Amino acid sequence: MVMKKTTLRRSPRRVGVAEAKAHLSRLLQDTKSGPVVVHNRGRDLAVLVAIDEYEQLSQNAEPKPAAQLLLRVAELKRRYGGGVDHFDPPRAKLRARYPFRSS
Repeated sequence: MVMKKTTLRRSPRRVGVAEAKAHLSRLLQDTKSGPVVVHNRGRDLAVLVAIDEYEQLSQNAEPKPAAQLLLRVAELKRRYGGGVDHFDPPRAKLRARYPFRSS
């Protein structure tokens, strides 16, 4: 039995945009051993990761509560045929009252 040797870096490799453009093929191969962070002028811009790692991350990611709400609203709109375009509730009948007078 042959065991595949993998070397995982503790921290991601960091490269500038110019180096990433010049050596993209090599950087794509380097993603096998860990993520590669691309930065420009001190700001991190992107991360290159192997497709297997990306798929694992995207499968494990749960939507945040706000995103879950929007997904549920979209599902309800789809199920019940649209949004609020034809929603016309009855007008509320309000009566002004003096707040300090006893009734």
